Amino acid sequence: MALAGFASLVTVLGQRHSGGDFEVNVVRLRGMLETSLIALVFSLTPFLPRELGISDVASWRLASAFFALAGGARLAVKFTEGLVNHASTSLAYALVLVQALAIVLLASIAVGLVSERASGCYLIALFIYLSVSTIFFLRLVLSLVSSQRPAA
Repeated sequence: MALAGFASLVTVLGQRHSGGDFEVNVVRLRGMLETSLIALVFSLTPFLPRELGISDVASWRLASAFFALAGGARLAVKFTEGLVNHASTSLAYALVLVQALAIVLLASIAVGLVSERASGCYLIALFIYLSVSTIFFLRLVLSLVSSQRPAA
């Protein structure tokens, strides 16, 4: 079902090859894919070290470190692209700030500042990434729906 929905979004987006909306929608689609894939991959990451015999605390710390590195790398690239493209809206800054907050939370787990509630903090970071992905998705769908309305 999700694949069919994604395929229809890509098809509709692929039919629009010009205009400023196309570039904005491509950014939204990329943002949605990147944040949701990061959330997907790192939702499973804490369990891999545990299956290899590493302790629970070390598993959460290791997964948090990799999650923070991946999120930080993505933000650094997006921030650089934003500076080049001058794509600076208040929503873009808010999304960057929220993701940076998740990275700080993950880094605090990775260095051992949070150990008793590591799993809960990790889940909050996953929720943040899924929320950002949802915002990208909703803005993409709304822009596609509003562009298909006939002029009054």
